[in-house]
Amino acid sequence: MTNTRPLAHEGPLPGADAAGESGSMSAGPGVRVSLRLAGDVIVEARFETCALDAARPVAEAMCVFLAGLTIDAASHVSILDVARIGAAPATNAATRTVHFAKSAALLPFLGRRARHGASLTCICFQIPTHELVAAIAKHRIRTVDELRAHLPATTGCGTCRPDVQRLIDAAHASP
Repeated sequence: MTNTRPLAHEGPLPGADAAGESGSMSAGPGVRVSLRLAGDVIVEARFETCALDAARPVAEAMCVFLAGLTIDAASHVSILDVARIGAAPATNAATRTVHFAKSAALLPFLGRRARHGASLTCICFQIPTHELVAAIAKHRIRTVDELRAHLPATTGCGTCRPDVQRLIDAAHASP
């Protein structure tokens, strides 16, 4: 929390059904997004920050946007959407941290389901598995670093890295 006046959706959410963090909430910089649900609908979203004041307006806008969405609809909110909603660049560290915290809060409910069903590998950039497999084959990719030259997968929160590595390994496994 900062020394400035709290925004409408800033602060802890007692009784939250889900919470996700990105960065460090003990040492900073970090963001926590907490959600309260009624069934599968988000009825309230709140955020907290630690040493990342730049994330406050982005997180505030995103919390307002999330209220009323279903869990599935909230999972469709990509990093580009968070940037648009928060009027900030998608490459901005604050935007990315807010998006990753939102994704972390939803992960227990969705896994990687999101927009493309079970075939979504990268939540941050909404990259379906079939696009990754095609890029791996087309460019004869052997490492995650090589893949990054063609797609942004693994450059966001990083939770998809083991899945991407498995796809690369499978593409080069002997039949």
